[in-house]
Amino acid sequence: MGLVGGAGENVSYVEYQIVMFCLAGILCFFLGVVEMVLRRFHVLQMFFPGAITIQQRRFFFFHFDVSDSPIGKKIRVLLRMLVRLTTCVVISYLWQHCVLDTFQTVGTDFPKTQCQDDFQCFASDLHIITLTNHKHTAIDCDGRWDDFGAPVMISCVKFVQPAATTWLMHLSIAYSLTQLNFKAFEVLVWITGNSDNIRKLLALLVYAVFAVFMCVFFAGEGWTIFSSWLSFVTTMACPLFLYLVVRSGRLLCELWREEAERMHGSIEEHLNTALQDVEAVLEKEHSGLSPVQQDSYEDQSSPEALMISRQTSISRRLQARASQMTTGIMRSSLVVSLQERVSAPQLPHVMSFQDDASDDDEETHVALPARCARLRC
Repeated sequence: MGLVGGAGENVSYVEYQIVMFCLAGILCFFLGVVEMVLRRFHVLQMFFPGAITIQQRRFFFFHFDVSDSPIGKKIRVLLRMLVRLTTCVVISYLWQHCVLDTFQTVGTDFPKTQCQDDFQCFASDLHIITLTNHKHTAIDCDGRWDDFGAPVMISCVKFVQPAATTWLMHLSIAYSLTQLNFKAFEVLVWITGNSDNIRKLLALLVYAVFAVFMCVFFAGEGWTIFSSWLSFVTTMACPLFLYLVVRSGRLLCELWREEAERMHGSIEEHLNTALQDVEAVLEKEHSGLSPVQQDSYEDQSSPEALMISRQTSISRRLQARASQMTTGIMRSSLVVSLQERVSAPQLPHVMSFQDDASDDDEETHVALPARCARLRC
């Protein structure tokens, strides 16, 4: 049955199915090529330079060595899954914009916009039997644009006119889309690996997005979202991308936890080794003492001896502090000036003042030792 379009060439439904089969074949071919490259070559570090590094044949995930651990195998599986997902999205984008543009919708409205854009459209009953009997009716865009009496599924196709500039533009967009997916994955994995709350939020978002898509689809509004093969692939890729981020972030969190436990164990081991060395030195010193000295050492190790030793140490510190204060007072400028006045010759006209000063000096000289004695006590 022919599909009558505007100004384009007529394409039958069988030819349309053959073209879609070619899309599936090309997609499988590229997935096979990607799988072979991933298994035979170390390209993950080129795709994810911020997360994956290979040094001396060791596989590092965010500076964690996961070459021989089960976590490393899980990480490689998740990264390969992300590469496959990105390949499907990119191939679908290039097919949609460089080979065959498609549009699907469900409703009773006539596809006026698609007919004006030279799409070739056909309609089919909205029933599960349509998948088996392939009963499709061509839509004549050159005839009357009357709406349908009942809801039908409308599918429109149009071959994209080949142009080198258009292909180059879409290839650049596809490359940017690939880099965006990989870089966003690295950043989100680092964030979710260091924050439990954000990881739980993304996990909740995965289920929420999937549930919303299912509800919209079964409510009859899903055909607006899944209007083309590219929109369908992109819509399904979003929750899967978030799921891969959550899984990778959980593995990164486990690596952080193992690193903390390993560091704690290393510190504890070093402390135990240091304490063992100290005990060995003490035992060696204790074994080299005479019996009387050993008894004295054991007596000094008792709680009462330790308390007396601590009190004696405090008393010695207080006495040393009092001695320093006494020395400072004796060397102060006031005391020095008073001593100079006592030793200086007395003048007649200041005799009375000198007498008073000498009396004060004598009192100060006598009072200072008494104060110092009290400080020592």
